[in-house]
Amino acid sequence: MIHYDDTAAVDATHPEGRQAVFVGDLVDRGPDTPAVLRLVMGMVASGNALCVSGNPEAKLVRALRGAKVTVSHGLAESLEQMAAESDDFNKQALVFMDGLISHYVLDDGLLVVAHAGLKEPATDDPPAVFARLRCTARQGPASRVRIRAGGVGDLWCAHAPGLPHP
Repeated sequence: MIHYDDTAAVDATHPEGRQAVFVGDLVDRGPDTPAVLRLVMGMVASGNALCVSGNPEAKLVRALRGAKVTVSHGLAESLEQMAAESDDFNKQALVFMDGLISHYVLDDGLLVVAHAGLKEPATDDPPAVFARLRCTARQGPASRVRIRAGGVGDLWCAHAPGLPHP
């Protein structure tokens, strides 16, 4: 059941009490980014959902903070939709998206939820490996993205919440 409000975070509950898990791509993918954010923000706040960040959320956060970003893959529409919202909502959405973690480890370590795939690290891997995992959780394997010193991938990894930074 969805409890809807046009201006505030909303909530939804599963009839059997299950918890939803959102895996990023909340923005840049549809006709009503603010409504999606309201729903997910409300569900996470009430404990009815978990949510991890994806690369579109990280890019929207940077854009909302005024950083220069390439506007593609629906970002223009998301920015236009967010511009029509109140400053208060934009601040709440920014705090929410910026606070999303890169991945969850659930079910006593048997389930890892991330936006993109993860390789299991060796237990003796140095902290730098965990930084790469944090990046991979948002963007996918390095073979699919450009990761170099000072590149976008490094920027997202360096500021990704969820794991201690090396």
